[in-house]
Amino acid sequence: MVDRPDLPCSGGCGKLMWRSSSTASEPKCRLCRRRDADWYRARQLGICTECDRPAVARGMCSTHYSYWHRRQSGAWGPQWGIPLERRLAIYERDGWTCQICGDPVDLLADRQRDDAAPSLDHIIPRSLQAEPDHSDSNLRLAHRGCNARRGAQLDPPEEVTADGRTPARGSRPGADAHA
Repeated sequence: MVDRPDLPCSGGCGKLMWRSSSTASEPKCRLCRRRDADWYRARQLGICTECDRPAVARGMCSTHYSYWHRRQSGAWGPQWGIPLERRLAIYERDGWTCQICGDPVDLLADRQRDDAAPSLDHIIPRSLQAEPDHSDSNLRLAHRGCNARRGAQLDPPEEVTADGRTPARGSRPGADAHA
């Protein structure tokens, strides 16, 4: 253990302060810090490398650090890497119609915010597979909202066709056609 001598309070009271490895160069006791109102100092590690705001960690401001941390921790999730050409081929195969509800999918919808935007739905959810199957036979077009509502559920067996897809709403077995 390293022997560190106690230091006198730099606030003027002369009280001896215990010194640790992280003690400030001019330590003050609690009473002097309260009296002088400098007991709280904003921690600043320089300027953010991305913008001109004060840095709080790893040379980044709080906003840029949170983005960095999410990317590092995988909070934004892995990219499954289904290329755009393949996505469009599946969308064309399914006729730009949601395979869950049967309504047309909005091609120009905002993919991040609009429930009518196109998304790829796994017929057998990834969470129910030991090795996720991203083959064309396990993918189908669905509205972003329909896909989210379905979650990790399997379709009822009577609704699945021979090719593994769910027929559109109007053509499901037992569906009444309303004229």
